[in-house]
Amino acid sequence: SSFGSMGYAGCDKLPLVGHLAIAIHPKRSSAGPFSATWINSDGRPDPNLILSQGLVQVVNNALAVVRLSRDGLDVQARTLVRVTAELTWQLAVLFSNPELLRKYAVAQSEEEENRVWWELFGRGRLLRRTLDLEKALGLPADVSAALDAHRFSYPDQHDQLLAAGGLEIG
Repeated sequence: SSFGSMGYAGCDKLPLVGHLAIAIHPKRSSAGPFSATWINSDGRPDPNLILSQGLVQVVNNALAVVRLSRDGLDVQARTLVRVTAELTWQLAVLFSNPELLRKYAVAQSEEEENRVWWELFGRGRLLRRTLDLEKALGLPADVSAALDAHRFSYPDQHDQLLAAGGLEIG
């Protein structure tokens, strides 16, 4: 069966994101959404590769949520929904600012990666940067407030979908 017939909202869109991830991969296309030199003049690291890999991770996580939900592992599915949402916020923040992406992408060691991640996103910084991005995009305050309320309601929404039978897959 196709994702669209699985009964899980948005499953029919997952292949589209997967195709996008493949289409913008630098080995597949030289026409990604970003110039290879967007974050560094030498083209390394290539922002299209970073975005492609991030989108693949989003799709893989979303597919895992579907599978976990189908198998009755609701706590694990809820946790992964939150992780995936935060990953999409991180990608939006990083790709809205080449300086942030450069800082994030050039870390050379695991220790440096952890330090940079905490500097950019730890202790509420991800939320602040996401809200700043919404403001910079000109989102009206009521839309931003609705998004903010939605950001922290994943467990409740997941439980409501389960109670309504919205996560039945098969």
